[in-house]
Amino acid sequence: MKNYRFFYLILVLIMALSVCVSCNNQNINDNQDDDTSDTEPKYTIIVNDELGKPVANVEVQICRDSFGCILPKRTGSDGAVTFEVEEFAYSVYILSVPDGYIPVDDALSFPENSNTLNIVLKLK
Repeated sequence: MKNYRFFYLILVLIMALSVCVSCNNQNINDNQDDDTSDTEPKYTIIVNDELGKPVANVEVQICRDSFGCILPKRTGSDGAVTFEVEEFAYSVYILSVPDGYIPVDDALSFPENSNTLNIVLKLK
């Protein structure tokens, strides 16, 4: 009799596991078929020098007033960096600039109704 209980328990566990797996697969398929899924807005900061050349390796951070800051990112060779975050009025901080440029100490803001901020760094 004990052997039957053991096999019955194993059978129940296998059935429960298969139900869990099929539910997870259904959720994955549901997400793949959803063309209207919400994506986070993109906030782009473009950094150029006074001559109009893109400035790479500028460390940029965006912050929300009372909710903290997003991890900083560095601009690429095109002088741009993009943050994919929820829509909000972010403050932009330039944490570091490459040698040869004057640091930016003030907080910057995105223009009204725009998710792109253009920054011009001054040469030393």
